[in-house]
Amino acid sequence: GKPRAPTLNRGENHPDAKLTEVDVLKIKELWDSGDINQRAIALLYGVHYNTICDIVNGRTWKHLNR
Repeated sequence: GKPRAPTLNRGENHPDAKLTEVDVLKIKELWDSGDINQRAIALLYGVHYNTICDIVNGRTWKHLNR
């Protein structure tokens, strides 16, 4: 396939980002604790639950390791 251009606006540097890297790391921590579901995390951070699902399943914010 066609090579991708380097991603400069990755993560919180993207103009549409609603979360910071600190938020995402905390989201992963909350999810790993097993004490809270994805919809509840989404409500805490004011984002759609699909956003949380993508984060915890490694589809977005891949550059942040647990």
